[in-house]
Amino acid sequence: MGVVITISRQIGSLGDAVAEELAKRLSVPLTDRSKMVAEAYRYGLTTNRQTPPEIAERKPTLLQRLDEERHRFSVLLRAMLYDFAATQETTVIIGLTAQMLFKNVRHALRTLTVAPFLVRVERVMREQGLDRQAAITIVRQSDSDRAGYHQYLHHVEWLRPELYDLVINTEYMRANTVVEMLLRTAELPDFQPTHESRQVLDDLALGARVEAMLVTSPRVAIDALEVRAERGQVTVSGLVYTEEERETAEQIVREAPGVRAFVSDIRLKPLPAPFP
Repeated sequence: MGVVITISRQIGSLGDAVAEELAKRLSVPLTDRSKMVAEAYRYGLTTNRQTPPEIAERKPTLLQRLDEERHRFSVLLRAMLYDFAATQETTVIIGLTAQMLFKNVRHALRTLTVAPFLVRVERVMREQGLDRQAAITIVRQSDSDRAGYHQYLHHVEWLRPELYDLVINTEYMRANTVVEMLLRTAELPDFQPTHESRQVLDDLALGARVEAMLVTSPRVAIDALEVRAERGQVTVSGLVYTEEERETAEQIVREAPGVRAFVSDIRLKPLPAPFP
């Protein structure tokens, strides 16, 4: 387990080019939305419709929020990202609110690329062959989508600098220059894994893995589900309708990879009061 580098970016700020080149230089696969879609199949959670908002990096519509899959996909996103980071030597993640998910992991270098609005418009015009008005529309829509996406998942204003270790204005920079900066920063002692930081990530990965197994299982439905993991011990709380559901949920947890001990606080829902 090595350093985790997260790259958040405004459209037209070179963030995508930086992430691709950085992953190439480090000889690691880039963790992005396309990888998330492919990995969703491994968990048995698929959709015949468009890419889920949680992975497409946009706020769901009001109608989509009523879909039970919203919660499952947000849990699944966390589980996949933590699992990648905990099992790979070095991880490069672009977007997907990774800067929020790894905020408590000390060996995570959380970065943001930005650029002035008109600079981003010019870049989008060149990259996509658009006229100025069309590029302006795309940039504004992207800015709105990413702001709404972060509010939906984490209730934060995503451009706040305190959410990042490094904010880079690329107005006068090339993508390769930013890559060199990130490579050198990632080598600093401040971002090297320690026993404690590895344990934090292992706990996050285990807790999210168990939660994903529970919310994607067709055999059980748990309300008010909470999962906590600490050094291999997993504590699960929530409410189910039947004793059979509780036993099924507890079996799922015990069989989850990495669980060394299990504390269950899964309770039966109280029966509704009879009509007078």
